[in-house]
Amino acid sequence: MVTRRELEHILKKLDSFVTCESYSGFDPYDALNTSNFVLVNLARNRYLRLLMIQGLKRIPLNLRVFLGIRKERNPKAIALFLSSLVDLYSRTRDEIYLKRATELADWLLQANSSGSEQFYAWGYNFPWQSSAFYLPRNYPNMVATTYTANALLDLAAFIPNENYKQAAYMAAKYILNKMLRKSDGTTWFSYTPLDHTKVVNINFMGAYLLARAGVQFRDQYMIDLSKAIVSFAVRTQNEDGSWPYSIAPEKRWVDNFHTGFNLEFLHKYQRTLQINDFREHLEKGFEYFDKNMVTREGVPKYYDDSLYPIDIHSCAQSIITYIVCKNLSQISKNRAEQVLDWTVNNMFNKNGGYFYYQKYKYYTIRIPYMRWAQAWMYRALTLFLLDGSY
Repeated sequence: MVTRRELEHILKKLDSFVTCESYSGFDPYDALNTSNFVLVNLARNRYLRLLMIQGLKRIPLNLRVFLGIRKERNPKAIALFLSSLVDLYSRTRDEIYLKRATELADWLLQANSSGSEQFYAWGYNFPWQSSAFYLPRNYPNMVATTYTANALLDLAAFIPNENYKQAAYMAAKYILNKMLRKSDGTTWFSYTPLDHTKVVNINFMGAYLLARAGVQFRDQYMIDLSKAIVSFAVRTQNEDGSWPYSIAPEKRWVDNFHTGFNLEFLHKYQRTLQINDFREHLEKGFEYFDKNMVTREGVPKYYDDSLYPIDIHSCAQSIITYIVCKNLSQISKNRAEQVLDWTVNNMFNKNGGYFYYQKYKYYTIRIPYMRWAQAWMYRALTLFLLDGSY
């Protein structure tokens, strides 16, 4: 088992890596950032865009330099680093963490892509084609916006700067104005302002931000709407405790980190409103997660019925889920330790100080993606080391 001192050393090495890179890096989904003339022209076709993105993220070799793709900052990655630095400051009171956190927060304020002075919102630093829709570079989405708003609220608790709090509140207003959907008595959040998809995890994320902002700013309307959205999201849970990624028939798969998101944010939602209404949903979901998303040896699976690829995002979110939901089961402490031990021994480059992307049965993709790998493991390591149970 990896010792606490070893984990502190790993976090220190990871911190050196990300700061040397100025928190910039490549992303599994950044193929459309290419400056290659031929590929730029191919990217005008939806299916070729999908092929470019999916193809590049599956190749073990990093071809991005040859394709004219540059390392860049991603708002969601910066938000994850920001929340972690705030946590490190809250525990150590070392001013260097607060200084770095403030610098990242100021960058996020400048990266506002809402297109309006009335709101704040954030997206990804690359154009993105999914099977459902196409998003231009930096176009706002629920995930980046909620993580960033929550990170700003984390920092605002320690700095008397109203700009951070107000930006988070304006982000909550943005998702209400641009992504709230109502139909046939159902209230839910879409993934972006452009779509009407019903993806489960982003509803828990959005509801948590509304609840947190509603409590902090005494906005009862936000709190009431958050209850309607959570009611929708918990109803999507299957009888066995699992949650589908989406309620769309073609997207009802069950995977590790999206299930982890559901558990994490539903738990935080209850804690924020000081309620226990969804305890049964949490317990059933946690039991399914533990039995089907992580092996007995502590290896995070990708899907409930498939081990490979073992993804660093699944590793990080498994650790986070066990820590956040530790009151749901006595096994959480041991399981978090198991996953972290396996991850460090199998996915960490000790010489480079970074984490790999994915491990397949016969090969490993060792590309050090900043958002997908480093930011998530930085968050997981920070939460693990700062939690009093470990």
